[in-house]
Amino acid sequence: MSNYVITANNVAELGGAQHVAHTLARGLVSRGHTVYLVGITPVVDPHAYPSAGYTTLTLMPEVWPEKSSTNGDLRAQLRAHAVTELRSLLKSLGSANIVATQLWSLEIVLDSIEKVDANFPVVGQYHGSFAAAASGRDIHRAQKLSGACEYFAVLSAEDAQAFAQAGLTNVVTLGNPTTITPQQFTEAKTQVRGNTIDFIGRLSIEKGPDLLLDAWEMQRPAGLTLRLTGSGPMEAELKNRKLEGVEFCGPVADAAPVIASSRVVVIPSRTEGAPLVLAEALALGVPVVVTDVSSGIREMVAGIREMVAGIREMVAGNPRAVLVERDNAETLARGIAAGLALTPDPDPKFPQDDGIFDALEGLFNFFMPGDRAATS
Repeated sequence: MSNYVITANNVAELGGAQHVAHTLARGLVSRGHTVYLVGITPVVDPHAYPSAGYTTLTLMPEVWPEKSSTNGDLRAQLRAHAVTELRSLLKSLGSANIVATQLWSLEIVLDSIEKVDANFPVVGQYHGSFAAAASGRDIHRAQKLSGACEYFAVLSAEDAQAFAQAGLTNVVTLGNPTTITPQQFTEAKTQVRGNTIDFIGRLSIEKGPDLLLDAWEMQRPAGLTLRLTGSGPMEAELKNRKLEGVEFCGPVADAAPVIASSRVVVIPSRTEGAPLVLAEALALGVPVVVTDVSSGIREMVAGIREMVAGIREMVAGNPRAVLVERDNAETLARGIAAGLALTPDPDPKFPQDDGIFDALEGLFNFFMPGDRAATS
């Protein structure tokens, strides 16, 4: 068995990246590995994830500050401290397989490994879509960092091809594991299906909760409540709209009971990779309406037919999902109506993730030491 070091920008927020990192840690521990889950910065409002046999560490002694004209020295000190702490951990282990789940954490990892070292092979991950990367600076960061990794893993085959065409020569596809535990899955199945349409996520522009409220105003289904579970920078703006039939709930550590009790889960995002809420809704057999913003989403709900009037309805392969156009409240409203007509799975089965963990272990079993570029 091996040492694994999994890094993320932080390991204490109630975010998708954090859930994936903790799920990877749990899964690798269950396979007999020794796992260290390492966050770069602490957060202001940390969530206490249950540690299932792995060690959780945070490198920086204080929260990484937003860049300003006066804190350059502090940021440099914090970054240097993180590099030193991670370098010390790796030295104490002697060897470890490193999975960097986010680009910033990958930068810290590569700075910590002073030179190419076969004892510390690195798999970098990108959890957004290629379209999102190409629209900002992430594509340039990925191009710069990927050559210093054994492999650079993305969420879908279509995105892997796009990243390869952008010059990344070591791209592989690696999906996310199911973040619901078997116990959470079993408990969620006992939930009584209610009369809510549900949004679960960060209340921020990229997640599209404003589009959902626009759609709700256009076409409010009779007898149903729109429930938004989460928090974020748009919360006050959304609440100020004071729409009838809309409830706001705070963030939850376990979204499975909310999903399982829902008539339809709506994911109106403007940008996504492979959203965990979508994976959990599909696993629990709950109808879901999701914007068609990434190849990751399209692969997760395979079986679509051509878009008609802005809506792609699911056929064989997944009869419980509807895809709609991005950033379009009118088609989102029609998609919600279509989702309400879908039938939930009366007896969903817990998804098995052995293939994902087999693939991850296989990346480290078959890399060629010395293949990556120097990290100077």
